[in-house]
Amino acid sequence: MRASYAVFGLLLFITHSLQSRCRGPFRRWRKNILGKHNEFRTMALMGNISGQPTASDMPMLDWNTKLSRAARRWSKKCQMTYDLTIADGENLAYAMEKNADVVTGWFMRHSDFKFGPITEKSDRLVLQYTQIVWANTSKLGCYLRRCKKFTAGDKIIENACFTVCRYSPK
Repeated sequence: MRASYAVFGLLLFITHSLQSRCRGPFRRWRKNILGKHNEFRTMALMGNISGQPTASDMPMLDWNTKLSRAARRWSKKCQMTYDLTIADGENLAYAMEKNADVVTGWFMRHSDFKFGPITEKSDRLVLQYTQIVWANTSKLGCYLRRCKKFTAGDKIIENACFTVCRYSPK
C-alpha cells in the first residue's frame, strides 16, 4: 500500500513539474515579454543597434488582450507554422523552459538584416527582428503554451514551451 502511495506521489510530482515548465504567473511573464520588446524598441530609438539606423518615431508597445487571445488560439496547434490568414504580425518560438528569452533570440536577427525594403522574399528569420522594431506597431499580445507534442518541421519535440506573439498594426 505504501508503495502505491509513493508511486502516485512521484507521478503527481513529475506531472506538476512538466506543467510548471511552461506555466507560471502570467502577469509576470506578460510584463517581462512586453518589457523586453520595449527595451529593444528603445535601443532602436536611441540608435543603439549595431548596423541599423536610428528610428525616428516609434511608440512603445501596449499589451492587447485581443491579440493575446488570438495568440492563445493559434498556440493550441503546437506547430511551428505561421498563420498566413491574419493581418497582424506574428513571431513564433519554442524552447524547453518557460524562462527562455525568445524575444532576444528574435532581436539578434538584426545582425542579418540590411536596412531597406522588405519584400515577399525576405528571410522569415530576419522578419522576426523587424517585427519587434516595426515603427507602426503599437500593440502586442502573446501566449506561452506547454505542448506535450510539438511539431517543428519533421521533428516532434516533447514538452516544448511554445511562444506566439501577435503585433498590430503589422
